[in-house]
Amino acid sequence: MNFVFWFILSIDFLIMIMHYLYSIEMVKKNKLFSKIKERNDKVSKDMEDKVPSSVLGKVIYGVLTLIVVILLIAFLTSIIWLPIIMWIIFNWQSGLIAFMLISAILSLLLIFIYVKLVPGYVIKEGAIVKEAIYVSFFILLSIFVKYGSPFPLDQMVETVYTQSSVFNSTLSVLVPVLIIGLMTTNIYLFINGLAYTVDKSKKIVKARTKIIDILTIFTFSSFFALFYVVDRDWSFLNNLNSTRHYETIDIFKNLLVAVLVPLILSRFISTNSKDFPISSNSTSDNVIKVEKVETDSSLSSVKDIEEPKNESKTKDREEIVTNEKY
Repeated sequence: MNFVFWFILSIDFLIMIMHYLYSIEMVKKNKLFSKIKERNDKVSKDMEDKVPSSVLGKVIYGVLTLIVVILLIAFLTSIIWLPIIMWIIFNWQSGLIAFMLISAILSLLLIFIYVKLVPGYVIKEGAIVKEAIYVSFFILLSIFVKYGSPFPLDQMVETVYTQSSVFNSTLSVLVPVLIIGLMTTNIYLFINGLAYTVDKSKKIVKARTKIIDILTIFTFSSFFALFYVVDRDWSFLNNLNSTRHYETIDIFKNLLVAVLVPLILSRFISTNSKDFPISSNSTSDNVIKVEKVETDSSLSSVKDIEEPKNESKTKDREEIVTNEKY
């Protein structure tokens, strides 16, 4: 299984390197930095008109702008200064793990940005696959840096429990769940990424990868890891810490169930909702047709009623005219 683990990580690393090289080439080719600068200048000019004219308003606007800029710069550069601080305070492993975890968080943010802001699914499809692979790669590599090779898994669980000074029960359950869940999800992403590449070569991209499917596969595979942790007779557990360990397992089980049930329901609703608009449209069309028929019939009946009345009125007028003549 260590071979499978390193095979997955090596493919992830190759995908990441190829993507970064392609991104650098596209930045140079399309001159994205100059376009971003032009866009920024345009936005700044538009914002100048919205600056308050009073002195107090300008001061408040300047202070808030400065705070937002500082927080934004601190967040974007946290991938540099936070690992350095962790390295200085603790050791190089903590610094490297901090760098990889921040990279995973940034990839998660990019996934949500692509899902919410990017229209269509042609660009979104490949971006979700790549960023999800990066999240898996960084988390799995950080586990290896901290605890070593993940397999055999029982040895990994024992190593996590004995080396952790705090939250040892939580980490001894969380680490194998992450290993099995992320490896299984990574294989799913490989398949979807390959299908996306084939579709892109044919210039016909289909929407395959969805956040719901990724989370569902991860949750299902996490259950198998949790069953593995429950069924084993761990030598490091005694009467004092076994109760706490299995209580932690129950918490993880409840969390996974709480995540899995809405995912299955949302997936079921999304698949069945494709049929509802057709039926609803058909019923609405039928209602419209019935209403049209009813209105037409009512109009015809009104006309039939009004026509005799009009005829009687014209007859009465003709009689009055003839009487006046005589």
